[in-house]
Amino acid sequence: MPNPWIALVPILAVVIFFVGFNWHFITSIGIGIILGLILFFKNIVVLPESNKHRSIVGILTKGTNAGMGGALVLTSLVGFGTVVQTTPIFGAVKDAILGLSLPPVVLLFILLAVFVILTGSASAGIRFGIGTFAELPNHMGLAAGTVHRISAFTAATFNLLPYTAIVFVVINLAGLPYKEGYAVIAKISFALMLISTTLSVILYAIFPNMV
Repeated sequence: MPNPWIALVPILAVVIFFVGFNWHFITSIGIGIILGLILFFKNIVVLPESNKHRSIVGILTKGTNAGMGGALVLTSLVGFGTVVQTTPIFGAVKDAILGLSLPPVVLLFILLAVFVILTGSASAGIRFGIGTFAELPNHMGLAAGTVHRISAFTAATFNLLPYTAIVFVVINLAGLPYKEGYAVIAKISFALMLISTTLSVILYAIFPNMV
């Protein structure tokens, strides 16, 4: 196994180039991949159990195939969310939610939850949800930090529904039957996040000025 400190070098390189130098994330990740290949070449091409050599081209091909499968699933579901947003029912649902007489933080929670459910994507749900909420007068009194936290919690929670992009990708990469794989996600991730997000919404509704 490689030295754990050296193993951090490609990750740190990605963060430094992306955050520190504002390089494009694809370029930053590409630099991290190249560094990983250089630093861990022996660990990649030599099987530790038998000292047999593997083809670096074969390894890269296998990694590319696995990544393409996840990318296709992700882009197709994001496209689905964009199409849903153009339908008349989407606007009707938005108007119905905005017409509810509820505390602002609860309204934000419902808005984000419904949009993520309809689009099947956390990013699309946040984009449409925050855009809609921003149309309301002064965010209905909610601080920007509160809007950010509740939006992030809600989107992350409902992004774990069985038809969302991240769930498809994770179960596909794990190589599990869908029913078996999602049962674990529902029990460990979705249920716990739903409880914590609901608790956060209740606390912010009771204490709107909470930091």
